[in-house]
Amino acid sequence: MLLASSQVSIPPDKGGAIEAIVYELANFLSSENEVYVISRRSFTGSKASYIVVNSEIRKNKLAAIVEDFLYGIKCIKEVRKIKPDILHMHTTFTSFPIALFKKFLPAGTRIVYTSHSPAWTVPDNEIGIINKIFNCLEAFIVRRSDMATAVSESLRDGMIKRNVSDKSKIVTIENFTRPDVFSNKYGKKWKDERKIKGPVVLFVGKLTKTKGIPYLLRSVKEVKEKIPDVMYVLVGSLEHEQKLGYNPWMKIVEEDKIKNNVYFAGSVPVAEIPRIYSSADLFVLPSLREGMPLVVMEALSTELPIVTTKVSGTKEVVNSRCAIFVRRKDSKDIAKAVIRILSDKKLAKRMSLESKKISKKFEKNNVLKKYLDLYYAIKK
Repeated sequence: MLLASSQVSIPPDKGGAIEAIVYELANFLSSENEVYVISRRSFTGSKASYIVVNSEIRKNKLAAIVEDFLYGIKCIKEVRKIKPDILHMHTTFTSFPIALFKKFLPAGTRIVYTSHSPAWTVPDNEIGIINKIFNCLEAFIVRRSDMATAVSESLRDGMIKRNVSDKSKIVTIENFTRPDVFSNKYGKKWKDERKIKGPVVLFVGKLTKTKGIPYLLRSVKEVKEKIPDVMYVLVGSLEHEQKLGYNPWMKIVEEDKIKNNVYFAGSVPVAEIPRIYSSADLFVLPSLREGMPLVVMEALSTELPIVTTKVSGTKEVVNSRCAIFVRRKDSKDIAKAVIRILSDKKLAKRMSLESKKISKKFEKNNVLKKYLDLYYAIKK
């Protein structure tokens, strides 16, 4: 049985790393196992069985946390009904009540918890009170689980350093590439349909300061001076599946007079995202911290050159042959890297070939088999 958050749909409507991971894991396991996915909506066309537990999308963060907690309590009933051998949980606030009331679960059910949280990679001098609370809750869940996984070695190291659990109880299983979904086979159709003439610099993810959005946008003005028709395409919303609505980042766009060089796509249908990647000339992720960004895996599958910060999980996947690493919170460094790649076709081609090479190391089925091996190991 697989479980994520009350605030997302599985499979994802508008992208989302955890939703995509749970969906792909469910499909992979279903070929030889009986798989149940608890989701806030029904779904057909999969061998996995979808159990609907209703929830509401909450715009307020505190309300979303409360909704997650109540959702977790409601999910206990489904776990008791199905009596799965393995209950694999992926999000903190949904998992916390299940871990808290573990004694009500069927006796034979083993719990696996996967941490996707970059909060474990934050240096002690930067971690705030919210992340401290988050880490305490997740540490409780890990201790109540039979086994835990982390999506990057940096994340695992952070958990062990803070004495979450014995290191033998936490293993690293990375995120994966999906060349069957993401590739450059779509050409530049998405770009052509929108009559975008210049090169496309792509960002995919939540539009938050943690993802480096203000520094990304501040780089546009400098790039525009060298490449006037450059277009920065930002795919994603502010939170979960909410519409972009009021865009707080437009203030930077207006101040720097870059309106004609920035395209906010908002949340887009999941089937549209591979077409957008294929239309890009390079991918930028200037995050302040990361666990193991699935969007970087998607960029690798699409054979894109990458500009990113050298943080935790990201640096474990990409290298200086497929990516230019930039300093955190440094818009000038981002601009310099973008200009360098867009101005040098031979460099861009070499980086593209390296991305293709790396993507093969993390192909989906090879990574997902590690979860299956883990399930069998804890059921012995």
